[in-house]
Amino acid sequence: MGKILSTPDVTVYWYGAGVKSEFVSEVKKRLLKAALMVERKAKELMAEAKHGRWYLKPNTSAMYQASAPGEAPAVRTGVLQSSVSHTQPKMGIDGIIHCYVGSDIDYALYLELGVKRQDIGIEAEGGDWRVAPRPWLRPALDMNRAAIVAIMRAPLTPSFVLSGMIGDRFRNIVSYTPRP
Repeated sequence: MGKILSTPDVTVYWYGAGVKSEFVSEVKKRLLKAALMVERKAKELMAEAKHGRWYLKPNTSAMYQASAPGEAPAVRTGVLQSSVSHTQPKMGIDGIIHCYVGSDIDYALYLELGVKRQDIGIEAEGGDWRVAPRPWLRPALDMNRAAIVAIMRAPLTPSFVLSGMIGDRFRNIVSYTPRP
C-alpha cells in the first residue's frame, strides 16, 4: 500500500500492488483447478474399456485388451497412467502464468502422436504407421475445454474485489479517506 496523496483534508492510498498480487493468486488457483481436471480426465481415458487386440501380460497368465488406434492407451502396467501429473502454476519470465499437464515417460509422446515408420528409419511396409496415435492428453483437454473457459472467464468483480477475497483493506484499488 502506498500513500499517493496527502493533504490536510484527504489521504488517498494506492492498493494496486496488493490487488495485482491477489489477482495473480486467483488466476493461479483457477489454472490449477483446470490442470487437475485435465489430469483426472487423461487418467480416466486410459482406464476406460478398450477395443484393440487381446494380449498376454508378460510373465503372467493374465490377458489384457490393448487400445485400438485413436483410443487412449490401455493400462497394462499402470506406469504411464500414474506418471500423468501437473506442475504448480507459476509466472514465467514472459509475464504469463504457466501450468503444464503431461508425463515425463519417454513413450508418452509416441503414444499421443504416433510414430510413422519413416520417422524411425523403417520402410513403409504394411502401412505408414509403426505405432498409430493413441491420444490421451489432447482429448482430455478437449473434453474439458468448455469447463476450463468457464473457470477462467468467471467474473473477478465485484465478488473478487468487494467480497473480501482480497481482504477488507482492498475494498477498492484506491481508497479515499476524508480527515475529520
